[in-house]
Amino acid sequence: MLGFSLTVLTICIFIALFFLLFTKDIAKKVQVSGVVVNLILLLILAFGFFMGRPEFIDIVLVFLLLNMVGLLGFLRILTFGKIDVSSKDLMDKSAVND
Repeated sequence: MLGFSLTVLTICIFIALFFLLFTKDIAKKVQVSGVVVNLILLLILAFGFFMGRPEFIDIVLVFLLLNMVGLLGFLRILTFGKIDVSSKDLMDKSAVND
């Protein structure tokens, strides 16, 4: 079971890295880099779980949350050019086109 899950996660990481290398859009590259980080963290979690060391769970959860917050902030800056965007601006379609 360990070998299968590690193999599947490794294949997914290589597919995501392939997509990361050959895509042109910077927003997609940022999103795929987040996916790669999440898959690597899941690989660490699976390895730690199967080796009988569940101490990795809290560390992986913290890194997953930090990765999500960082990606959302970076993509918001990429989309709007600033962080302090109100919810009205987010719902307005003209804010994306400016």
